[in-house]
Amino acid sequence: MFSDLGSVDPRPKKAPVPDDFSLRTKDIKGAGYFLDASQVGICKMVENAWYKGVTPFNQEYAIVIVVRPGRTPETDNIAYDWVNGHEIAAAELRAFEIAVALSEHVQWMGFDGKAHKHEKGEIDIDRLSVLAGLNIRDGERLVNPFLGENFAL
Repeated sequence: MFSDLGSVDPRPKKAPVPDDFSLRTKDIKGAGYFLDASQVGICKMVENAWYKGVTPFNQEYAIVIVVRPGRTPETDNIAYDWVNGHEIAAAELRAFEIAVALSEHVQWMGFDGKAHKHEKGEIDIDRLSVLAGLNIRDGERLVNPFLGENFAL
């Protein structure tokens, strides 16, 4: 639904933003939290985060969004049957919505940016979530220190 959004063309000239990366990081993270991200992490984009066969996009940094799924309605609630089992999918959609908004924000400031989907994207978002300090690997599982395994990227 959001795949065709998030592209600013033509991209404007570089905005008069601070050269201090810590200030830019606060701006990006603040925007993510304003849009209801549970956590936002930023890390250097590493070459081995791109899937094989994908032409890397011009990105120096990765912004990783974590969204905690909403609660499941009570079993006697009429919404229970259509929500139960889909909480993570809804959180993944919200994470991608936030990613699209942040990528446009970055582009409007004159930088390259692109939102990537978790399932069918071009990058290993799981790997980037670890590099951004949001999650740790426990075997094949990703674990967040605050949310356990109950989150979407």
